[in-house]
Amino acid sequence: MTAPTPWQLPPPRIPLVDRDAQRDDLDARLSLAGATGRPTRYLVTGVPGVGKTAFAVDWLNRLGARFPDGQLYADLRGGDSRRPDGTREVLAGWVGALGAPSVPEHIDHLVGLYRSLTRGRRMVVLLDNAGTEDQVRPLLPAGDSLTVITARRRLPGLALDGYHGIELAPLDPEHDGLALFAAVLGAGRVEAEPDHALRIVCGCGGLPLAVCLTAAEYASRPHRPLRDRPHHVEGIDTITDTIDDIVAALPDDAKTLFARLGLHPGTTFTPSALAALAGVRRADVDPPIRTLLDRQLLAPGPASSGGETFVLPEVARHPAAAASRALPQEEQDDARRGLYLGYYVATASVAAQLLEPEREFALNDPFPSATTEYLDDVAAAREWFDGEHAALTTIILVGCDDGCPEAVHLLVDRQWSYWLQVRSGDHVVTAHRAGLRAARLCGDHDAVGRMLTSLALVLPAPESTEALDLLTEAENLFRAGGKDLFAARTLHYRAVVLTKAHRPDEAAAAHGEAIPECVRLGEPRVAGLGLERLARWAHRKGDHGTPAVLAAALAAAAHSLLTTARDPMNTALAALTWAEVELACGRRDNSKKLVSAAERTLRRHYPRQVPGACDRLARWADAIGDPARATAYRVEAAALRAQAHDGASGGTA
Repeated sequence: MTAPTPWQLPPPRIPLVDRDAQRDDLDARLSLAGATGRPTRYLVTGVPGVGKTAFAVDWLNRLGARFPDGQLYADLRGGDSRRPDGTREVLAGWVGALGAPSVPEHIDHLVGLYRSLTRGRRMVVLLDNAGTEDQVRPLLPAGDSLTVITARRRLPGLALDGYHGIELAPLDPEHDGLALFAAVLGAGRVEAEPDHALRIVCGCGGLPLAVCLTAAEYASRPHRPLRDRPHHVEGIDTITDTIDDIVAALPDDAKTLFARLGLHPGTTFTPSALAALAGVRRADVDPPIRTLLDRQLLAPGPASSGGETFVLPEVARHPAAAASRALPQEEQDDARRGLYLGYYVATASVAAQLLEPEREFALNDPFPSATTEYLDDVAAAREWFDGEHAALTTIILVGCDDGCPEAVHLLVDRQWSYWLQVRSGDHVVTAHRAGLRAARLCGDHDAVGRMLTSLALVLPAPESTEALDLLTEAENLFRAGGKDLFAARTLHYRAVVLTKAHRPDEAAAAHGEAIPECVRLGEPRVAGLGLERLARWAHRKGDHGTPAVLAAALAAAAHSLLTTARDPMNTALAALTWAEVELACGRRDNSKKLVSAAERTLRRHYPRQVPGACDRLARWADAIGDPARATAYRVEAAALRAQAHDGASGGTA
């Protein structure tokens, strides 16, 4: 009697959405393999619950006519040696299904019989939930059969066996995830409570299995509103348990790294950050990273000019957080300190040095064994600050509670130039208040003084009274500690606050007090900044009898001091002031030269200053009788401010 054709694929379980691109890719590769005679072998990977089996079954069932000699299926159970479905049991069942009258005892003989029986047949073989490459290889059929493997791991070694890999990502909750939820539950209930439906789908992490199980739970209770979230959905625990099993089987180095990932304040990780978090050298973090990538507990992140980045898959976030909470408190504290100080403060210091070369930062203090990113220019420094903005903000807000106040005030200090040049907003004031609190907790008087002065400078004009009080406290603190240079700087900052508060004559008097002290104490940069402000004040006073030549002399002196201090941004801004005054003095050609040089520097290196510079350049163009150029500057300033409002760089000079 002839054995029946085996037809073992399980029936479809859940509706498929958002998998057309992957299905089309497999169709195209299958056609190419048929034309070239290559093996037709495919590996479908993804996190637990992403729908690997459903996708594979759906695609293979569409190919029945092309593979008429049967379908073989085995659930390999992730290679778990504690479970009974081993290789021999799978092969024994298959050769019996293919008509073998008896089953050889020896595994090698069994593999040989299996391949003899599949040679000359066109079959489909689905190896579901594979655990290792070695587990898969004895189950590969001979001849022209099609083999598909699903696995939670990436199994890179199968590339040697001719496998093409496809990785399934979670669904976009707002579109395909919501569509799947509606397909199972019914469109009417989703349309009645769309916001609650979307929150439910987002809570499922875009995983089709979780979405379907949750929808089925609601479907079983037709009058339950979607706003009433179930505390427990039967079946979803299976996904969590699977992740826990994967984590439990990790090597020690990968297990440590995964547990500490829950302590990271951001969502995107660089290798250097992970090394600091794990407390190892940069070179030693690569093996656990590879392991976590292979187990789908870490995924490639967005592209970055600084190199590769990684993210936690949604399904792994809660397990990572739970693993972090289970760590001893001392280990949590050490890991956070290594990350906050040994990576973030250290790299922020490197970035700040590039943005503010005239200032010296202690790059290896206070964490000598720091692991930093390689940043080689101003653009790279800004990109790092941009990319880590969310993580830096989180550390600043929670660092004191995490027992690392030192990191808080240092990160506020290191971002000063970045905030001036690129990013501003209310969060900067909030960050400085947190930095001041942290400095006081540390008992570091110098840090308290720096936070007092920088907070005073970022406060808005209506809060100038508080700003002046902060500067008075800072000056007294610096003088009590014998820091005369820092005290002199607070006089300059007082003038800046008074200018912002529209009290120009008081500001000029404060500059007049600060400038000689700064010159005497060897601080040309602050003296130059003060002279530039005085030049502006004198230029505006020109209508009331102040000679323009005085304003020109002040602007020239400011330009010279700032050039000496190697401060190109403020040198360019001083050049604009000097150009305005030179025009008032009738020196038109020199005014044009100064404008050209300043505009070139600001456009090339300091985009946040360009809108404000365009305002000044428009007034200058009006003064030289060039209305078309003035209009062009005003249009550009308006466009850049619109971009800044949408989150791009912009601001005022």
